[in-house]
Order: sequence, then structure tokens, then C-alpha cells
Amino acid sequence: MVLQVRRADSSDAKSIDALLEVSRFIEEKTWGSISSSSLIELSAISLVAESDGKIVAFCSIHTHSMGQGISGDDFFDWANRKYIDFQSVNMTNTLTLTSLFGDANTLMEATERFLNLLFLINPSLDALLCAIPETAVLPNHMQPFFQLLDGKGEGPALHVLFREELITPVSVRPARVEDHDDLMPVFKAQAAAADQLGEFFVARLIQGQDEHNRALVAEADGRAVGLLCVTTEVDLKPLHDNFDLESFDYIVQGYDEEVDRVHEDYLAGEKNRMDTFKAAEEERLRQCREAIEQRVQMAVEQRDAALEAQKRAVEEAAAAGEDEAAAADSVLVPEEVDQDIERLLQSEFQAKEYVAELEPSVVPSTLPSNAMCVTLFCVEDSFRASVFSFMQAAFSMFNHLDYAILAVSPTDPHNALTEEFKAVPHKLGSTFGYNLFVFHRASLLASPIVTKLADSSDEQSYADLLPLVEGISGAERLEETARQCKVAMEGAEVYCARVGDMVAAAAMVVSCKNDSFIRFFDVGAAIDVGMHDNSAAVLEMAVNPVFAHASKVLLQEILRQSGKSALFHEVTGELNGEQLASVWQDFTMVLPRKIPSLLPPEDCPPQETGLPEPSARPSCLALQLCSARLLHRHVVQISSRILVVGASDAGVGLIWQLLAASEFRFHSITLVSPGGLPSGKSVPLAPSSLQYADGEVDSVTMRHRISIVDDKLAS
Repeated sequence: MVLQVRRADSSDAKSIDALLEVSRFIEEKTWGSISSSSLIELSAISLVAESDGKIVAFCSIHTHSMGQGISGDDFFDWANRKYIDFQSVNMTNTLTLTSLFGDANTLMEATERFLNLLFLINPSLDALLCAIPETAVLPNHMQPFFQLLDGKGEGPALHVLFREELITPVSVRPARVEDHDDLMPVFKAQAAAADQLGEFFVARLIQGQDEHNRALVAEADGRAVGLLCVTTEVDLKPLHDNFDLESFDYIVQGYDEEVDRVHEDYLAGEKNRMDTFKAAEEERLRQCREAIEQRVQMAVEQRDAALEAQKRAVEEAAAAGEDEAAAADSVLVPEEVDQDIERLLQSEFQAKEYVAELEPSVVPSTLPSNAMCVTLFCVEDSFRASVFSFMQAAFSMFNHLDYAILAVSPTDPHNALTEEFKAVPHKLGSTFGYNLFVFHRASLLASPIVTKLADSSDEQSYADLLPLVEGISGAERLEETARQCKVAMEGAEVYCARVGDMVAAAAMVVSCKNDSFIRFFDVGAAIDVGMHDNSAAVLEMAVNPVFAHASKVLLQEILRQSGKSALFHEVTGELNGEQLASVWQDFTMVLPRKIPSLLPPEDCPPQETGLPEPSARPSCLALQLCSARLLHRHVVQISSRILVVGASDAGVGLIWQLLAASEFRFHSITLVSPGGLPSGKSVPLAPSSLQYADGEVDSVTMRHRISIVDDKLAS
């Protein structure tokens, strides 16, 4: 009898209830009151085991104990107070088993399958806890796996299962040529082109190691189970030309210092140029003054001479008895000297304005690389968690580098490595044939610790927040929201995730009701609304791109510490694609309800046309949602390039369906269409789309999640 393990969904509730009825009394003495539908909806992970299409076992896992009288925000504090051996686990590397029951004939096998799968799909999971009443006995099917922690004081008994006790420990070492026989089957299973590279490709790769090219092997029980090859010989210019790497300092060394140096040199150069200009201008003006004085003196002398000549001519005419007026007119006298001076001042004595030079930018490709490139990676599926051990060893070999990069063909499937790396978006118009993923060595540090700051209306809390988030993605919006909340809203809470002295992420949260969302968005398609009456709204969030998974940890801890079951975020038109990809990536987009598209033009009142009154519109552009279950579900990453030509209803509908598939995340969708996406009516009473109402396309943030080329496809 073969057991198949999968994630549970709401349609499994009746089968699970039927399975539970046989032993409900016993199970509830161990786990507390059990509602299968609540466990499926509210747990972080819920699994079922099937045999011949019939559910024979069920388990649920959450971020903390759910039924032992300890609130989520106090669970870890309580555990640290009671159990002296608890220091090795924390809120970010631990989950808690909240129920596990099933058919007695298959329960032992199902338990082992459940536990193995949990550690396999959660590489960062180091320990699984189980809290049961002190009067209860740990079920037989769990005793081979869990051990009781040594504790003191009152409260449930806490049992723990550490990863190394279930999964064979892995050690990472330099690769040897003799590892070829173990690694080649793994490589062939995960590389489609393995046969084309030759029978001894892996051996040649290992043998070719030097100071720039290194190979590492993961070893378990004396057998090589994974291979990582890296090189420091990286040409970064094509990456700078094709990817938006500003958030990662263009993966070069000393970028910030070079920016400061170039700016200081520019300011110093500008000062010198301005001083030189001022000196030259003063000299020019001095020469102008001298020239004007000379010309004025000459004009005065010429006028005096002319007046003297005119005087003599008049005297001579008087002596000769001739017409004195005619004699005076016969001598040309220059204009007034004052007018001559004014003309000279207007034409030659105007001060010139200094025109500053443009500040030069730093050319990242001229700086030394700060990255090593992964050239090959393969690992057996059961040892996917060894990714962090691999990266730790790789950074130890090249301790002067901060980044690891990985270029992947769009046709290649994602693997354990790309799931831990962060995808970098292409620049608009890029035709580069690979997708880029980045990993920072800071991600290997201790997991982020999330703390709640004081109320945002508190002066000290507000003052502390701004320097914390300075410079990380989304910080400006978070700061502005903090200022607004400080003035207009009491009760907003600020949560901050720190790794040592660095801030990984921060968010501002306020309690809300989901009733206002249900009218315009199909919230019920994502969660069971009736079980999420205690929700909150994330006003703004900022995430440091160096910590790829900090947003997930932050959201998980907000749910636990606040006691909320769901978090909403109202997307406004000010959001950009980079923020959506890096800050809000762990939220699920809620699809809008259909909005009537036939609305009267502004100059045709409904009373006169007989058309329906315009329906009210939501206050936000789009709605995003997360819960513990949605945060821990598996999302398939798809980097294949998808090109859609034309923004007709068919083209827009295709993109809509791709973006609406919440179990997939598409990284590269491009629309080529003159005018881009349709927006508004081109003529009265003639909608731009027969399928989508005005604004409906934006309700899935389509403009922010795809690349749009406003042009025609030539060929």
C-alpha cells in the first residue's frame, strides 16, 4: 500500500471529520478541540496522506501552539522561560505541530512521511515543536521522533524534533575527482543537456579548479549528494546593461564610496570652475570698464572739439554777416555723452551667468566585481536544505565577496538554489537570453528577529522609525505613512525585522474589518471569510533587498504577535513594479468582482438617458492578502519569457489569467501594443473593451507586473 502525501484543502474537511470520529475523544485529549475546516484554513501547513484515493491521515502545523491556552504572541517567551534547552530554536526556524491523527494501520508510516516532507519543503526549518497537556501521553506514532524538553513551571509539555535527528546531516567540502561517480546520476537527473556534455564532464570540471574556479560537494553518509561550482571570473557589463541592479550596488565593490568620491570631485571641480569663471568675469568686466572709460573720454573730447568748432563757425559767420544758425548746423556735434555711456553699458557691460556642468555618473563596470557566479548546481531532492551550507562554504572561500549570482535560461526549471536567490528584473527592452538571480552573504546571518515598536503616535517611536528604514526599498512611502499616522491615526503599530544591527524589513499595521473589501473583491476565493473576522491592514512596508525572504518572516511574525489571522493591503496608483516585486511579493492578489462597464458619459445624466447609475468604486486600485496558509503554500516560480502581441480582449484576458493564477509567479511577461494597455473610453458610450470595465485591468496591477512596449511588432 503506497501512501501519497499532499497539502489539504477545504474539500477534504468532510473526509477528515469522518476519519476523526473514530478516535475524536482520544485525539482531543492530546490536541484540544479539533475542527478540521479551521485547521485547514488557519494553519500554516496542513497535509493529508491518501491510500487508494482515501484519506488515511491528517496533520496540521502552525507558527505556534493553537490549542494549549498560550497566545501566539507569548508562545516563544513562555517556552524560553520554561525550557532551558529552548535557546537553539526561535520564531524563524521553528514550526509547531498542532494535530496529527489517522488510521492506526498506516499512522506510523504517514507520520514519517509527513515529517520528512515538512523538512524537505522548508529548508530553513531546524526544529518542529509539539505542545500537549502535561497530563497527556505523547501518541505512540510520534514517540520515535520527538523528545521531551527539560522544563520547569506550569504549562503544556513541549516536545521537539530536530532536523538532524530525521534527515541525514550534510557536510560540505571541496570536491574531488573521485566524486564523479556519485554526482553524475544527480547531474543527469537535473540537467537536460547532461548527455551532450560528455560522460566525464563533472570530473573535468572538478579537475579544472584554480584560484578563480572552485567546486564544492555536499556529502551525506560518505556519499556525494550535491555539487556547487562557482567562479569569480565574471563580466558584469552585460548584467549592468540588461538588469536593474541598483538595489544591489550593481554587485561591484566600493560602489557607495565611488559615488561619494565622484560627487566630492564634482563639487570640488565645480568650485574650481566657478572660481575660475568668476576671476575671468571680473577681469573681463575690468577691461570693459577701462574700455568704456577710454571711449567716454574720447567721446567727451570729440564733443568738446565739435562744440569749439561750432562756436568758431558761428563767430566767423557773425563777423562775415552770414546766417549764424546755418553755420551752427554745418558742424556735426555728437550726442550727449550720457547716452553714449548707456549704450556702452547695455552692449558690453553685461555680467554673464555661470552654467554648471552635469554631474558625471559612476560607471559600475569600471569597478571590481563583488560577486561570484554559480556555474553548476545539482543536489538530490532529499537534501535541498543543503543550499545554505553550500553558500556558507562558498563565501568562506571568497570572503572578500558579498554576492553570489546565477544566470538561468528561461526554459530551465527553478531549483533549490533559485528558490533561495532573489530574481532581478530585466530592464525594459532587454533581450538578454538569461534570467538573473542574486544572493547576498547577509542572508546567511541569523534569521531576522521581529519586534513591535511603540504606537506610531508616540514621538520616540516615530523618531526611531525613520533612520531605521532609510535607504531600503519602499522606505519613502513608509516614512510618509508614518508621518500621516502620527498626525491623523492612533493605534497604528510598527513592526521591525532586524538582523543584528541591520534592518531587514519594517511595516506599519492597523486593525481593520474585511467587510469593506468583500463588496468589490472576491476575498472568499482566497480565504474562508467567516474564519477571518480578526484581520489587519498593512498600510506600508519596506524591505531591504539584501534579505530576500525578510518580508515573509515579517508578515509571519505580524500575524503571530498581533493575533490576526489575515493581513490586507490596499494598492494605490502610486505603486511601482519594483516595489510590487520586492516588497509585496509574499501577498496574494485578490481578484476583483465584475464591475458594470456601461456607464453614462459625464454630459448625459442617468435621469435623462435611462442608463443605470454609476456604481461606487473601491477606494483602492487593487487588493492584496496574506494569511499563514497563503504564506506557507508552494508557489511555482516561472521565468520563461511570455510575449503577448496586441491589447485586445483576448490578449489582456490571457495576461489576466496568468496573473490571477496565485499558485504561479511569472517573472517575465511582455505586452507589445500601440498605446499600451487600454485605459478609458475613446468615444462616448463606446467602451475600449467589451470584457473589462474601465479600471478593471488595473485591479490586478497589470501595469505594474508586466513590461509594456508601446510599439508595433515589425516582424
